[in-house]
Amino acid sequence: MSIRIDKNIIFDIYKKSCELYDILCKITKTRRFCVKLTINGGHSQGDPYVIRHGDRYYLYATGSDGVQLYTARDKTHWQYEGICFARAGEKEYWAPAVLFYEGRFWLYYSSMGEGETDTHRQHMCVAVSDRPDGGFVFAGELIPPFSIDAHVVLSGGELYMFYSTNDYE
Repeated sequence: MSIRIDKNIIFDIYKKSCELYDILCKITKTRRFCVKLTINGGHSQGDPYVIRHGDRYYLYATGSDGVQLYTARDKTHWQYEGICFARAGEKEYWAPAVLFYEGRFWLYYSSMGEGETDTHRQHMCVAVSDRPDGGFVFAGELIPPFSIDAHVVLSGGELYMFYSTNDYE
């Protein structure tokens, strides 16, 4: 099966998202709700996921050696804290997402074995901690390869996980 992507459709989607941004700015009379991450320190912040706990914000980001962690008190001045989770024998920690549920922090992420070269070997895992800034302990693999981009939602007392797979082949 081959998929043909029409560049005009992609441009139309981009144009619509820009129009939506402009509408939101007019409604709120501000552009403050859109924060561009400008963090010094030589690290990228791919796939940022932000939660607030107490008086701090925690930003979790993709990292080749582990899940990166940044903290801020004001959503603007971020401090790189280091790797908050890594597991021996794994690499390429993609799109981390953290949910505070029943008094614990649940870190959902995708990774692959150190010896792997095919990114389609990414598998969805979860780690858990009593605090948002580290101490995460591997709890298990949730979904076999290829699974990435977890987003967990608590709705009506039930947990739902949305994610991406490569099952279109």
